[in-house]
Amino acid sequence: MDPASELNERHKWSDGCKLLFQDGYLEVLKNLALSGELQKYSIRGVCWKLFLGCLPEDKGQWEEASLKNRQAYEELKKEYLVDPHSASSSLDLALNNPLSQAEESPWNTYFVDGELKQMIGQDIVRTFPDIQFFRQPEIQNTMMDVLFCYAKSHPDMCYRQGMHELLAPIIFVLHSELRDVYQDSSLAPVLKVVMDPDYVDHDAYTLFAELMEGVGPWYMNSSLEMDYVRAQNQTRALSHDPRTRVPFENDCISNSSAIGRKLHIVHDILLKRADEKLYEYLTHLSIPPQTYGIRWLRLLFGREFPLPVVLELWDALFSNGSSLPLVDYMSVAMLIHIRDMLLNQDYATCLKYLMAYPTVYEVNYLIQRALHLRNPAAFPLPTIWAVHPLSQVHSNPLFPHSSQLSPPPPPSRPIPTSAVDHTPSVSRTSKASAKARQVLSRALARPAKQEPSSSHEHSPPPPPAP
Repeated sequence: MDPASELNERHKWSDGCKLLFQDGYLEVLKNLALSGELQKYSIRGVCWKLFLGCLPEDKGQWEEASLKNRQAYEELKKEYLVDPHSASSSLDLALNNPLSQAEESPWNTYFVDGELKQMIGQDIVRTFPDIQFFRQPEIQNTMMDVLFCYAKSHPDMCYRQGMHELLAPIIFVLHSELRDVYQDSSLAPVLKVVMDPDYVDHDAYTLFAELMEGVGPWYMNSSLEMDYVRAQNQTRALSHDPRTRVPFENDCISNSSAIGRKLHIVHDILLKRADEKLYEYLTHLSIPPQTYGIRWLRLLFGREFPLPVVLELWDALFSNGSSLPLVDYMSVAMLIHIRDMLLNQDYATCLKYLMAYPTVYEVNYLIQRALHLRNPAAFPLPTIWAVHPLSQVHSNPLFPHSSQLSPPPPPSRPIPTSAVDHTPSVSRTSKASAKARQVLSRALARPAKQEPSSSHEHSPPPPPAP
């Protein structure tokens, strides 16, 4: 990285840390997330922890919460990542041998777990295949440990295909911020704990587990959903960490399942209300929302956009907590955004666009449209931006190929090419963006209650004009 870029990154890090020590900081961060500007401050990992409930709003409790979460994952590893090769020789040899068929034999468990690890490993090696970061053995080992411990400790959910694509961006973000932690020797004590590089794996598990609280039901079939809810309620009466449920294998997507009900709301209620013509046309073509919506929802649109765009989108989705209420409206916004490409097309063409969503370089337009659909009184309808047909996917020279992505943090949102007219007729700055700028300016103008470090003494530049 050249000196100018390095200085810019340091400013982003300094400004981000300063935001965390201002009154009303959480509201500021949420507004930045909704306006697409959170990526400018290099504290995305901390923000996700706050948004998803891994950290409380009270900074005085951050250290205790972090240590508690990390200890919980450490205990899971001790319980489930057991190698019988190193088991104590004092164990009964009738059980502690590879030929034992006893259920309580560590070797029996070891062989069963091997099948689960093999299934997880097959998905891990396919994670973002064009991004070198995910080809590193240590990253793949981290993913294996996190997903395996989650599967073992949540037998009702176990491991389902697609979970690795939810975990991968989390690990990427946490590793992206390590450089700043290593270089800032005068980092505020509480942030040294919260962003401790030695516990990236533990923090990744905590974030993933919290995310699955909201997304998890979308991976379940209808036949086990009532058992899941019943077991969850019974267990939570005794503990905040439900662990005892039965595994399942096959999905049966219908309106009686959580994802079936969710897609019914997206298609038959929200889309019909927002764009009845498009709703009727997709219904006429007999394209059910399950065709494209299962992947959209389960992966949180992770395959529909390049990774840097996904991270910006997740900022907005997470800002409302692990229930992810904006997901429904984001789905509708994506459909309306390509309505002109869908209407009057045949079944095959429509399906092609829905299964390979056209490239969008300004995802914040979709976020603002989703916010408008959810609350039109608070969020105005944003200016329309053009979309790119399938022939132009990944053709923008200003947008890096995914193989170039690796921490330090992914590049900021690129400028669209001049090949498409993106000139808005009115300012595309939404109320969310304007509010974020106003609150941010006031926050940066006030002295911090706690001085994070001496390297933060320089006054940060004002946020750039839209």
